[in-house]
Amino acid sequence: MFYWDLIYQDGVTGETIGASYDLEYGSDRIEMHTGHIKKGQRVLLIDDLVATGGTLGAGIKLMQQVQAEIVEAACVIELPELKGRKKVTDAGAKLYVLIEKEGA
Repeated sequence: MFYWDLIYQDGVTGETIGASYDLEYGSDRIEMHTGHIKKGQRVLLIDDLVATGGTLGAGIKLMQQVQAEIVEAACVIELPELKGRKKVTDAGAKLYVLIEKEGA
């Protein structure tokens, strides 16, 4: 079974849960609608870019909040020198990367 849900950075209406994360220049927060992901549900987290790992790390926190099973995290591009992979794997998720971009 495939189920699509989105985690938003701003403007979610209705009842939500969220997780905050730090950026190089401040902080941000992601949110999702309450009840969309259930306890024990298997999830794959996907992001376009992993730099510091903040967004994916917050997504992992959200999934842990609802007791979902994180199968894997994935991204299109990783900037390895910013060490975001460590934040993702330290949070307990495997990370699949399509492209590693050194020296970005």
